[in-house]
Amino acid sequence: MVVIEREEIVEANFDARRVIETRAGSDRLSAFKGWLSQHFEDVATLAATSAEEGVSTTVSRDGRFVARKATCGDAVRISISPVDAESSVDAILHSEDMVELQTLRANTGLSPFPLWRTNAAGQVTWLNNAYLEAGQRRHGHEAMRRWPIPQLFDELSDPSALKPGTTRRFSLIGAENGKVSWFDCSVIEIEGDRLFTAMNVDDIVHAEGRLREVTQTLTKTFANLTIGLAVFGRQRNLTLFNPALTELTGLPIDFLASRPGLAVFLDRLREERMMPEPKDYKSWRDQLAQLEAASVDGTFEETWTLPSGQTWRVTGRPHPDGAIAILFEDISIEMSLTRRFHQQLDQSQEVFDSIDDAVVVFGIDGQVSQSNAAYERLWFHGDRSSGETGTVRDATAQWHKLTSPTPIWGDFRDFASETRDRLEWSAEARLLDGRRITCRFSPLSNGATLARFTVESGNVEIAQREMRKAV
Repeated sequence: MVVIEREEIVEANFDARRVIETRAGSDRLSAFKGWLSQHFEDVATLAATSAEEGVSTTVSRDGRFVARKATCGDAVRISISPVDAESSVDAILHSEDMVELQTLRANTGLSPFPLWRTNAAGQVTWLNNAYLEAGQRRHGHEAMRRWPIPQLFDELSDPSALKPGTTRRFSLIGAENGKVSWFDCSVIEIEGDRLFTAMNVDDIVHAEGRLREVTQTLTKTFANLTIGLAVFGRQRNLTLFNPALTELTGLPIDFLASRPGLAVFLDRLREERMMPEPKDYKSWRDQLAQLEAASVDGTFEETWTLPSGQTWRVTGRPHPDGAIAILFEDISIEMSLTRRFHQQLDQSQEVFDSIDDAVVVFGIDGQVSQSNAAYERLWFHGDRSSGETGTVRDATAQWHKLTSPTPIWGDFRDFASETRDRLEWSAEARLLDGRRITCRFSPLSNGATLARFTVESGNVEIAQREMRKAV
């Protein structure tokens, strides 16, 4: 018997308390309603107050029990009794135990992962369907019919192989197809016995395998790089480096393998004179902070000229998880070639400027690509910036301005715009000061065009002065 008032059990007899206590973990009213729901329909109505006072009866689904409900104001009194007068409350509790037993059997039997229990001797005393199916794949159907039931995993034949509260991974090889399955096993102790659980982790194992393959591929790729690679994790400890880093920096492998922090790593580079020496330690520390911040934003790139004469390009690259990768590239040869190339260009220009004739070269796009000092003196009165810029049209306009009328400049524009079947040709023009000028136009490779002007001898200063007056 139970009395419910304002959604709370205010009274329960001894037998009712025994029923409620079988459902530990819930409050008293929820436990009682949960028990009722296993036997009766519409429990909410059965346990609720009603406007009409009186007594009503409800028979359980299996017809074995009857519930008598008496309503008086806000209170509801519910009494449960067997239909058979000879039955007792023990029969009710026994029925409750049977229902719970059936529930547990259904839950464990339909569990998708193997469950089994062993005694102190390590013999399997209970198992579920998933264990049986896995055992049939491992040992065959006949072996699973014999006693003692074989262990699913050979390693567990030794009770010390898996301690309670720990987890180990075991493989299961199919007897017929040889397919390998992987399980994470755990165990707990129950009254001297052991209850094992095995979770299939094939997907995890395959994913880990693919990850190892990718890691190995990346490791091999990094190992063949000539660029030094240093990857620092979110906590700014060195997590990955390649052999080229040790070759470039000379840092010992044991130091790099100790996973130094970014600051310690750069300190060591400074000690080994593998980075530019700062004016003072504080400014170097400030530079270090800027390096880290810029690397995270993906904007860090710097050229280091080392005391040894080497030149490095240092680049920082961000990673989505907060890590940064710093690449060290030795560009000493590249920088040396660049410097040598510039020296050769400067030397070529000096040779070009030493020629008495005025010379200019136009690229395939019609832009001035090179000219000498004599060309600027002749056509632009020594203003090199005017002679080195512009196009064929700009240049011929200037030539036309400083010479007597002639069709040569129009013919040259047509010649410079052609890209094939061109032959060298020459013509004569006359400057405004009266001097003759011999013009030679030659095709060059890649569609370029050379124009060379030879001016007849005379007083150049007087001639230029006359030309300025004429202009």
